[in-house]
Amino acid sequence: MSRVERWVDDKKLLAMRKQGMSVVAIADSLRLEVPYVIDRLNAIAKSLKPLDVNEIRHTIGEQIDDLIETWLPEAKNGNIKAATFILRALDKKADLYGAKVPAQLNININPSKPWEGVYDRVLIDDNKVIDGEVT
Repeated sequence: MSRVERWVDDKKLLAMRKQGMSVVAIADSLRLEVPYVIDRLNAIAKSLKPLDVNEIRHTIGEQIDDLIETWLPEAKNGNIKAATFILRALDKKADLYGAKVPAQLNININPSKPWEGVYDRVLIDDNKVIDGEVT
């Protein structure tokens, strides 16, 4: 098999595998032996560079930006579904870049009087702080 045939073969193998086809289904479809398909897929996997998390994050961020750009005119024209979609996309992008870090509440407790100071500030569900005692 020539280098060109192997390259085309490898390209087909990888595309079929990405579609979720099993090794046996790929071998049957291309009329190849199963061990050959396994060897080629392993060789392809070894030749690929390791995935870089920042590259993946950047690529996904660009895809989200493209989606937002596509739906923005609809949202500006009053389409509630488009506006909701954009808000969800922005929320996902914030998750992707770690911009939605949960708030941290540090409580210092006096070991000799553990009940003092604990109820000075109580955090409730809508992130408002109530000063004073809990009733």
